[in-house]
Amino acid sequence: METVMKADIFFFVAAIGFGVLFIIGSVALWYIVGILRNVKRATDTIGAHIEHAGERLDAMSEAVAESGIFNAIFGKKRKRSGTTHKGSH
Repeated sequence: METVMKADIFFFVAAIGFGVLFIIGSVALWYIVGILRNVKRATDTIGAHIEHAGERLDAMSEAVAESGIFNAIFGKKRKRSGTTHKGSH
């Protein structure tokens, strides 16, 4: 009879322990999901800002390349025709 009583106590304590661990795990998972959502939102925002900065940088470089002062100092760059010299390997 004592063995059955010990088994009942063990299973009761194990069930309570599992319940507590389940609740702690659920709360931790809830917070992890919230953190991951915030990280995704932040990376999306950063990506949009980087794309916008790239567009502005392209516009600025075009403006600088077309400016008179820049062309007076460095001269206009000629476009290459795309042909290669046969002896320059």
